[in-house]
Amino acid sequence: VDCGEPESTEHGHYTLTSNATYYGAAAIYECDSNYELDGFARRLCLEN
Repeated sequence: VDCGEPESTEHGHYTLTSNATYYGAAAIYECDSNYELDGFARRLCLEN
């Protein structure tokens, strides 16, 4: 399963922990200076 690139976000960025977008891969989101994350910082590529 390939989940494709994660959604981009305004005033922040993400890092792919394994430089991949396949099943089990994770994306870690971080905010730019003076912004605060609302929600989870980590997203996983799952079967669905």
